[in-house]
Amino acid sequence: MKKVRVIPAALDKKKLKTLVIIPTSSVSMPNDNPNNKGGISINGVLLVSDELITPMEQIMKSFKFGQLSKGETEKYLSMRNTDFDKNYEWPQEIIEVEKVFPDALTVARQQWAGDISDERLDRILRNREVLSDQDALNIAVALYFLKNPRFKEMAFYFCRNYSYAPVWYKIYGLLAEIKDEEVENFFIEYLI
Repeated sequence: MKKVRVIPAALDKKKLKTLVIIPTSSVSMPNDNPNNKGGISINGVLLVSDELITPMEQIMKSFKFGQLSKGETEKYLSMRNTDFDKNYEWPQEIIEVEKVFPDALTVARQQWAGDISDERLDRILRNREVLSDQDALNIAVALYFLKNPRFKEMAFYFCRNYSYAPVWYKIYGLLAEIKDEEVENFFIEYLI
């Protein structure tokens, strides 16, 4: 696999039409072998321990069944390198391209949503599958950003069911982005 260096491409103002988000495939701890420093493998590319911000021991504690816990994932997704943002002026072209792609938390929610097939959505609508409010939010976000035609149907269902009340405001925000009569009528019905 060839490594693509995004920041040098941006600095050289080279066109780069790529967005790659890949989950960690494995973690290796350092051992007695001087050639094995330990690190995280992302699709075959090993980031060794001295390239990481967080110590390997702390990363290993985060893993459960080969994946970071939701809490740990949200924590790392929320981190930002503000020094870089303050000291580097992004070209307007890159800023415009960035608007097209969802943020990291949205991509994570898409993964957490799991199966969003019509069969599963039908099971949810018929109350044959129980969801937590966070699962409902993950499904709504995934359907919205993937432009799935069933987004409105599922959003209306979640927003009419008090089990999902803690996440209504986030789903309402997604619905408000859609400008059509059906959504307007939903909000009018809600107000009445």
